[in-house]
Amino acid sequence: MKFITGLKKFSFGLAVSAVLSAGAYAQPITIGGIFTQEGPAAAYGIDSLNGVRLAIEHINAQGGIDGRKLDLDLHDDKGDTATAAALMRKVTANDDVVAVLFSPRSPVMIALAKMAAQIPISLIGIGASSPWPGDFNDWTFRFSQVDSVVAAELIPKVNALLKPETLSVIYAYDDEWANSMANIVGDLSTKEGIKLTSKESFKTKDTDFRAQLTKIAQQKPDVLVVIGLENEASLIMRQARQLGVKTQFVGMSSFSSPKLLELAGEAAEGAMTGIAFMQDSERAQTQEFVKAYKDKYQQDVPANAAHGYDAVLALAQALKNAKGDYSRQSVRDQMAALEKVEGVTGTLTMKGKGDADRDVYVVQIRDGSYVEAK
Repeated sequence: MKFITGLKKFSFGLAVSAVLSAGAYAQPITIGGIFTQEGPAAAYGIDSLNGVRLAIEHINAQGGIDGRKLDLDLHDDKGDTATAAALMRKVTANDDVVAVLFSPRSPVMIALAKMAAQIPISLIGIGASSPWPGDFNDWTFRFSQVDSVVAAELIPKVNALLKPETLSVIYAYDDEWANSMANIVGDLSTKEGIKLTSKESFKTKDTDFRAQLTKIAQQKPDVLVVIGLENEASLIMRQARQLGVKTQFVGMSSFSSPKLLELAGEAAEGAMTGIAFMQDSERAQTQEFVKAYKDKYQQDVPANAAHGYDAVLALAQALKNAKGDYSRQSVRDQMAALEKVEGVTGTLTMKGKGDADRDVYVVQIRDGSYVEAK
């Protein structure tokens, strides 16, 4: 298999000379994997897992870590907190597991993070995007696109470009992430001088939003912020357009999924969102990754796939820096000390924080693609 050119440095950071082995592979380095592959949030888990698998495949093709392959002990939590907790106990009972990669949603992430600190073992998150409640514990790291950070860039940009006077929000009331983001968006809009005309709610897995949208239409907001998973968000946009609602759509992390573009179709045209990965970036390592991903999966690159890829790159860098000491404490210490890891989403730094630093790009959906909002 041809390796991506930029991955001569482990996709952008690790020197091949430090990881190639003259002999045969030794015992693999085992990484736990808990990914949501069924249920409403399955698309995010699967996207993340695809990126993780591609990164592991590429790293192993170049000799692994000091001649040892990376091996993923993979499990599906089905989006359920109790299942995820049981899998966390099962995976980490194997002393050979040096860290756990995961991509469930935020409430599950918070539960697993508490367990990680007690076990203890490094927990490396990809899909969860809610604001972290308080300080990260020392054993939890996250490479997700965090919606509170995105919103802080997105809402001012929406205000600058569109100059809206009014804004409405529609969100899933039974979802902790959606609730928190509805409040954050409301506060940011007020700060920007945009009048919040209404907040309408729905239940996750609802399919008929016409009652809420009729109320919103009566308010005639300049902007409608949609906060929900891709299935509900796409239906909201389609039903709004069917009702003649012509407001500007703005969305959070679900709007960064190619699946939403497929489900929403023409209704998504012109919608704005913030993303932490631009697949048309001019960075060489990004383009090499995008080509490899499209060749393997025959689709555009979802943001979570890029974050999953970068999470593995960061862990690989930490393992390299551990210089043969793959104890859980050593891996944690090296994860916490990471600085300037060149990933496909940009230059990542973990030192002194639980969330990796990353850039945010405000984009619009045009002809089924994401382009810079101008």
